[in-house]
Order: sequence, then structure tokens, then C-alpha cells
Amino acid sequence: MEATLSRWGNSLGIRIPNQVALDLGFHAGSKVEIGTNNGQITIKPKYSLKDIYESHYHKPLSEITAEDVGKASEMDWGKDVGAEVLD
Repeated sequence: MEATLSRWGNSLGIRIPNQVALDLGFHAGSKVEIGTNNGQITIKPKYSLKDIYESHYHKPLSEITAEDVGKASEMDWGKDVGAEVLD
């Protein structure tokens, strides 16, 4: 898929096609992390702790109770990184 960079103040901007945004769960106002890796641009979602809890409990943060937290399964935070020792 081809796109064109446009001037946006002192920066450059690019439009993300709707289907790509839908596939990644992006919407207007989504926070993302932008970086480079081996000469390529990477854009990935940036989740807040609020987003993670709401996704895990399937309800708004304001509705999550101590009872929900007490009966919940462990959260998957992804693969271990570094030299952590988990018991």
C-alpha cells in the first residue's frame, strides 16, 4: 500500500488508511509509540494502565470493584524480558 508524506508544521505527516486503522484498533485520538528499527518506521499502540485493566475486566475502570480484582485470573503482561526471576 502506498502513501504520500505531507508537510505538517515543522514535521511530516502520513494518513493511515481506514482498513489498517481498523485492523490495529486505532481511532482518532489513539496514542501510539513511533520509532525506527533498522531503517524502518514503527508505529504501535501505546496503552495506558486504564486501557489494560478495562480490556482485562471487560468494563469501564469506574465499574471495576475489589471483588472483580480478587476473583480475576493473572494478567498476561507478555514475555519475560531481562534477567527477572519469577517464583
